[in-house]
Amino acid sequence: MGRSVRDLINEDIFALTGLQDLGEEKKAEVFQKAYETIMNRIFLRLADQLDGNKLDEFKKILEENDSTLAQSFLRQNNVDIDKLTAEETLAYKAEMASLTDTLKSQSASA
Repeated sequence: MGRSVRDLINEDIFALTGLQDLGEEKKAEVFQKAYETIMNRIFLRLADQLDGNKLDEFKKILEENDSTLAQSFLRQNNVDIDKLTAEETLAYKAEMASLTDTLKSQSASA
């Protein structure tokens, strides 16, 4: 079952995957894993966009936990972090929705 981009954007990840009835503690675990996966994907894309020296500079900024400086650095280096985050979040949600649909159809035909 295909989902529209609008559905993926607007629908909660737990509703997309049929996990809306999970307890709050489990939801927090799932959310944390999703967050880490998305952040790793974003960082990999940044690594592709920034040359070695710029990437090292960005890593140092991240170690300082200065979000204002990090955002400024990304703007100066023509990185649209909001767009990158939206793309990776949407891709992750689409993958999870597709996986859920596949698992549901396999269990229905079993």
